[in-house]
Amino acid sequence: MTGYTVFIGSVVFLAACIILALVALTFVQGRR
Repeated sequence: MTGYTVFIGSVVFLAACIILALVALTFVQGRR
């Protein structure tokens, strides 16, 4: 159960990082 929770947490963390990176890229490109 613990390993499963850690796996889900890591997947959510990676997804959040990717979404934040995409938002930051679009924000920087929009400012130019």
